[in-house]
Amino acid sequence: MMASLIRPKRKQHPNYWVIQYSDGGRRRYQTLGRMSREEADEQLRLFEAREQLGLLQEKTAHDVGGLPLDLALTDIYLPLLDRKAASTQKTELWGLGHIRRLWPRLTLGQITPPLIEDYKTRRIEEGARTRTVNIELTALRNVLNAAEMHGFLPDGMPKIRSLRITDARPSVFLTLPQAQRLQETLLHLARRGGRYYPGTMAVLLGLHSGMRKGEILTREVEDIDWSIGKHGAIRIAGKASIQWSVKTGHERMVPMTEHLAREMHRF
Repeated sequence: MMASLIRPKRKQHPNYWVIQYSDGGRRRYQTLGRMSREEADEQLRLFEAREQLGLLQEKTAHDVGGLPLDLALTDIYLPLLDRKAASTQKTELWGLGHIRRLWPRLTLGQITPPLIEDYKTRRIEEGARTRTVNIELTALRNVLNAAEMHGFLPDGMPKIRSLRITDARPSVFLTLPQAQRLQETLLHLARRGGRYYPGTMAVLLGLHSGMRKGEILTREVEDIDWSIGKHGAIRIAGKASIQWSVKTGHERMVPMTEHLAREMHRF
């Protein structure tokens, strides 16, 4: 089924959208109304996913448990995954890649607790860390949840228990003197040559605000509001232009310290 966004000529508003699609050779329309292009694109993706899912349900209505895992991934889960952050998409697709490698041509009805336990054993024997296996199990759980939600697991999804973390690498934190030395060294290099300055500011944002890596690397000058608080604040919000969204899904303002504000002005 082909579907596309159009703007009716009779509507004067530039952001009035309609979905045009073909049904049995006849051209049909679904009105979306007024919204941004990004919101309309999202509605189009959801419309296409619903249509594909409807065809899928017709093809597999006689045997829902026999739905192939690959088909559940491409036709059910990928449209949902597309709304997550790019880093999350990459992690889950990577995890599902290992599942598809060890379970080729498997159907949903064949995924049982003993099979899941066997998968854990095989991955550990391959040298995977327990944390890595848990990431893969989380991705599998998300796919099965989506399949159950759409009626492809009438008896419910199998229980998936995560592994106990036994081989985690200990986290290493900078001491206050180490953080101060890092800051002083980077600022010294930055003032000697401009090419060091962007990296220095990224590190300072992490040291003084606790912002996530993705939040730091996607900030722009326009995100700074000097009128908030004593030294200004940085707005953390999604960037539709690069398809980046906040991990928590909520916008927030991060206050700047006096030192960070001074270096930001200088930068």
